[in-house]
Amino acid sequence: MKQNKSGGILRITLFAGLILLVMSAVTLAVFILIERNSNALTRQQDSFNRILREYDEAFKELYLTEREFDRLNGELDQLEKKAIGVEAWLSIIKRRRALSALHPPSNANYKSTIEKAIAVYPSSQAILAVAAASLIKNTAANRETEAILRDWLSQLTNVSHNNMRLAFHVILGDFNSPEKALSLSSDLFTDGTELITVNLALLKTLRGDYRGALSDVHALVNSRSPSVNTLRFAAEYHYDFGDLKRSAEIFNIINDEKAMVRQADALFLAGYKDAAGIIWNILAADSNETSLYNLAVITELPEEKEAFLEKLVNLETISNSESRQFGLIRYSRFLDYDPAVALLQKTAAFSPNKYPYIDLEICKRHAKNQILGRQIAETWKLLERHEGNEELYKWAFWHLFFQRSYNEVKILLDRMDMYSLKLDWINIYRAIYYMSEGDLDKADDLLRAVSDENKSWYVYANLGRIMEEYLSSGRAIEQYELAYNTSPNPKISAKIQLKIARCYSSINKPAEARKAYKNALELDPENLSARLEADRVY
Repeated sequence: MKQNKSGGILRITLFAGLILLVMSAVTLAVFILIERNSNALTRQQDSFNRILREYDEAFKELYLTEREFDRLNGELDQLEKKAIGVEAWLSIIKRRRALSALHPPSNANYKSTIEKAIAVYPSSQAILAVAAASLIKNTAANRETEAILRDWLSQLTNVSHNNMRLAFHVILGDFNSPEKALSLSSDLFTDGTELITVNLALLKTLRGDYRGALSDVHALVNSRSPSVNTLRFAAEYHYDFGDLKRSAEIFNIINDEKAMVRQADALFLAGYKDAAGIIWNILAADSNETSLYNLAVITELPEEKEAFLEKLVNLETISNSESRQFGLIRYSRFLDYDPAVALLQKTAAFSPNKYPYIDLEICKRHAKNQILGRQIAETWKLLERHEGNEELYKWAFWHLFFQRSYNEVKILLDRMDMYSLKLDWINIYRAIYYMSEGDLDKADDLLRAVSDENKSWYVYANLGRIMEEYLSSGRAIEQYELAYNTSPNPKISAKIQLKIARCYSSINKPAEARKAYKNALELDPENLSARLEADRVY
């Protein structure tokens, strides 16, 4: 029994030893294989890095011969065979792109490498992002590329690619309308970077979500260290959407010259005119053009106005800013005819042929010394020199109506028809032309069709004239009252009150007529017609 037990124990021990020996051998073999694979990967990586360095050295000394381009493409082909991992493929793609920029025929290799990289790593967002950029390079997005791009966009979910995703959505036209923008994935705007938050605020503004946009603007301003551009955006947003005081506060944080000018603008519109004037005076001392112009506009003293404009016009720096251009025009109005025309024609930065408002001012000056036929000819030449400038056409209509040149007005209206322009201000002048021709029904229809936002005092005033012609004084008074309520200055208001007084007189309402005459004289004591007619009523 003891011998049997001893033999059994011996066999068990021997068997266990054999198992241990096998396991040790297997473990040793695994380690050897791992080490061999590791060494192989290391050798492959070393070979990849060596060829990459050789390629970069050769690229630096490139003489742009076909043989060199073929050799470099061959080296990149070798690198593709040794590429391990996404980073290696991205390194090759980067070099393919640089090579194709110098050698357009290599672009086929560039695209081929991208296709191979996608095949090896189909879920790599970094490679998909590069592929998407390559797909739309130097080409318009057709239906095929749009379909591919949208498929890849659906796989780009990492917030680090949000800027690129936004760019692709812009290229695809997804921001062409608020409706398309609304359909975009909300995660597109969630990486928290300033640029994304700015775009989100703009998108919400397009949607009409002003409260949400304002919340994003607040977040930008209150972030740890907002950039100057972000602060400027926030200040301009508040400027455009009504909080002028807050706009001025943010511009004050930026504290550069451009921001100081805008801060003063915001303060002025917010009613802090003295504070705005202080800032403009500080900047004007350093010859800031915008500040000099604004000071000239707001001062009520002609000598101060002239002094600011003279300094602006005579600055040594050459500039074609709007402040300098319109400052030049305003300053010329303080001068007699000859020096004014000479100044406008000879100022180096503002050739009349290139600057329509300078040209217009010269035309106005000449008109005062020209016979009617020459004035009309110069008006047409002005329009030909600056074809398509809407403001010049507005002036031309006014000038021709003022001269009662109705035949020329008709030609100008026909030209507007040729351009297929159906703007409210054109229809107003067309209505006035119809009134001059006695076609009151057409005139009435055109004036009533003017949009509410463009119905200024002269629209209502002309509707009042039409009602008078229809012998409907009551309805004329209604239109004149609307004109009075939107009148821009006391002299025009006085003329409208005179019209109202005459209407009341025509329907035998002397008390109301006297009240209207009194209003007219209070608004403009020098209105001789109102004074004479009021004396008859009293």
